[in-house]
Amino acid sequence: MKNNKGFAKYEVVTVLVLILAVGSYLMYVFLGGTPKTKMKVFKSDALRLSDTVATNIASFHNTGIVFLQEVYDEKLISTIKNPLGFGNCDETESKVEIIDGKPVVWLKCGNYLFHSTNISNDSDNKMYSLSEWSTEKKSGYKAKELYNCTKNGKELFPKYYDEAYFVSRINNKFETDYYFADNISDECKVVKKTFYRKETLIK
Repeated sequence: MKNNKGFAKYEVVTVLVLILAVGSYLMYVFLGGTPKTKMKVFKSDALRLSDTVATNIASFHNTGIVFLQEVYDEKLISTIKNPLGFGNCDETESKVEIIDGKPVVWLKCGNYLFHSTNISNDSDNKMYSLSEWSTEKKSGYKAKELYNCTKNGKELFPKYYDEAYFVSRINNKFETDYYFADNISDECKVVKKTFYRKETLIK
């Protein structure tokens, strides 16, 4: 029996199954296939960020912690694309921190966070799946204090940030030389709020 398009019912079903199969395969490839593959992509991008910061550390105001946005500002690296979806990796949470003279890197892309204390050692590489930040406290969620600033009753930034990133944006905006949020007073009124997020270790 044919429908009004001239196709038999079994042909329509076959086409639908084929579309679903191809779609599933593309999704598999698009999402990196396995956690191991995802880790490999993140590791490569994280290594690029870490090496760039370590090589050019004198270019940054705070040599203890450098955010991806600051690396962009200095035009030291090309845009890091999100390997698991659309858009770019998060320039406000992706960062390199120098601890005991060694770079420790966080690279957040979409709802995934790659963290490594030693990229050359796979046992020190971790991948997390993240929920969105929320002001609602929930069981199993990680708490973090994030910052913004108000001036003339309006918040200066579109969202609340990690203290170090917030301070770097204040310095960039007002050409100041702060290192801590507590020292900011003349430019705007600092607002600190506690946010919560679930971080699930997937490797």
